[in-house]
Amino acid sequence: MKQGTVIIRIMILVLFLGILAYFGVYIYNALTANTVTATLYSYTAEEQVTATGYFFRDEVALGEGADLTEVLCAEGERVGSGDVVARNYANSEGYEIQRQLDEAKSTLEGLQYIQSRTSQSADTMALEDNITDTIAGLHAKVAAGDLSDLSNDTDELRSLIFRRDYTYNGSDSLIAQIEATQAQVDSLEAQASSAYTTVTAPVAGLYSAEVDGYEGVMTVAALEGLTPSGLDALVGQKATVSTSSLGKIITGSGWYFSCNLGEDQVENLYAGAQITLRFEDSGRSFSAKVSRVSDPEDGRVNVTFFSNDYGTQITALREQEVQIITHSVTGLRVPKQAVRVNEEGTLGIYRVSGAQVTWVPVQILWQEDDYYLVAQAEKLDEEGNRVVEFELNGMRREVSVPDPQAASTVKQVTLADPEDKSQIGASIPGLVSKINVKEGDTVEENQVIAVIEAMKMETSVTARMAGKVKSILVSEGSTVKAGELLITIE
Repeated sequence: MKQGTVIIRIMILVLFLGILAYFGVYIYNALTANTVTATLYSYTAEEQVTATGYFFRDEVALGEGADLTEVLCAEGERVGSGDVVARNYANSEGYEIQRQLDEAKSTLEGLQYIQSRTSQSADTMALEDNITDTIAGLHAKVAAGDLSDLSNDTDELRSLIFRRDYTYNGSDSLIAQIEATQAQVDSLEAQASSAYTTVTAPVAGLYSAEVDGYEGVMTVAALEGLTPSGLDALVGQKATVSTSSLGKIITGSGWYFSCNLGEDQVENLYAGAQITLRFEDSGRSFSAKVSRVSDPEDGRVNVTFFSNDYGTQITALREQEVQIITHSVTGLRVPKQAVRVNEEGTLGIYRVSGAQVTWVPVQILWQEDDYYLVAQAEKLDEEGNRVVEFELNGMRREVSVPDPQAASTVKQVTLADPEDKSQIGASIPGLVSKINVKEGDTVEENQVIAVIEAMKMETSVTARMAGKVKSILVSEGSTVKAGELLITIE
């Protein structure tokens, strides 16, 4: 009997330990298995289509240069009609004369600038000290973010450096240097007059050195009625380009880009839609508008975009691989396992700051296989909506999202009927600092029955009729809105 009792006790103990172990493992798994800790960061998700297309512009070729040509314009530089864009030299001697002339003119300009800035003389050591002090002062101002007088400060530094350089030259007076340099300029100009011929811009526009043979093919007029096969045909019309071409002038207020896409790729592309184009060789993105979408042709559609944003050296581009971004959302990137639903059914995450853990409601903006993009929804308005701030297609947006779980914490405000004298409402928003009556009290018309405090000023609330206080809907210390029902009289 004793032996049986021992066995039973052992079995009970084993069973108890088994149950304890089960619940221990269960609790451990519950606490650890789905726990995800991650550093959140801002991330932009995009819906995009990749294609190869071509720039269409109205372009005027400048012709060919000579054996020795000097181009005076940078890529993408704006020029006016008649502006000199290049010089064609007959020989290297003419080029050298022009180089000396440009150098002499620059020197003359510097000397004249010094003369206009100051008439004071200074020795070399004093100038060096002044330059050092001026540079130190500029550095200190820039470091402090003070750019208010930057233009004058840099002008002064320039003047001092010019004066120092010409002092080192051991020349006589500033006036003498100006006179000598002017004489040199006059002599060189006489020699340079026949050293070269100029090439001028026939029209106003943007200069580009890139000539690829499509200048007369991929024009704005060629886009009218363009089809997928029509674009293919234009690609085959590339002309031979001379190696001595001087470039071209691009006219018009903007550029077009046309490409062929599959029918299944144009769902979000329609005439007038605002999208973003990112070109492989540009190093940046461009805002553009869908100009035209053709009818389908053998499963393909031609899409043309327009933009007036030339950006850096986009004038040099023609055939380009492009990413067409139709939709983008910026939010906080969160692993899917980190997004939880609390006991009230609200979607959110736990934010850890040191030893403090805070529940943060969120709104899901985007999802991929392993992550969500979320926006914090921490602001709760009086109507029970949470304000969600996020970025969509590069624009800051703010929307109110109803939170059903917030209803219990939101004060439902009843407004007094201004036509009903038995309903006494708050004339201003503020704090109810005093209630002078209780339910059942008899009151007279215009009797002060409550006081509202706002901005350290008290405003009396009076009865609009004589009668008996039926109900009091607020208490002292309550915060009320303008027009909120406070007391009823019968």
